[in-house]
Amino acid sequence: MDDSPPPLAAVPPVEDTPPTPPAPALVGNGAAANTAPRRISRVPVVAGPASPVPAAEAAPSPAAAAQAAQAAQAAEERHVQRASLGDQVACIDRARGALASGDPAEALRVVAEYDARFPGGMLSQEATVLRIEALVKEGNRPAAVAVGRSFLATHPTSPHAAKVNQLIDGADNP
Repeated sequence: MDDSPPPLAAVPPVEDTPPTPPAPALVGNGAAANTAPRRISRVPVVAGPASPVPAAEAAPSPAAAAQAAQAAQAAEERHVQRASLGDQVACIDRARGALASGDPAEALRVVAEYDARFPGGMLSQEATVLRIEALVKEGNRPAAVAVGRSFLATHPTSPHAAKVNQLIDGADNP
């Protein structure tokens, strides 16, 4: 009698399954990381006692995960910058409108709001020039001169320097 096991029959390969979208991974700010669907291939399975187990798909490397997280964060920052710039322009326009309508107190309030909402904002120099102009129109010449001199010391080559000089010269010599 033959004690050897019967010959193993091979099972035909299974076709690739369609991509299965993974659950979105969350990055630090709660936004979903950029996760692309992955294809899972099946390997032929041979029936019998020594049948191989399909290899599990390797998890993404820490470097790849970090790169995906950085890409998602950069996309979020670009979105915030675009929204933020529009908000900054609207705020500056409101301050400019208040000055044009003869309400320097409202212009100062809006500029203070700009500074609070957008510290170091892209239009902070414009906001400071509007503050100086509002202080002059309000009759607060010493404050206008102090803010103007500070601005010129910090930004001597600013495109706004000529206007600031004009405003504080007028404030110095009423």
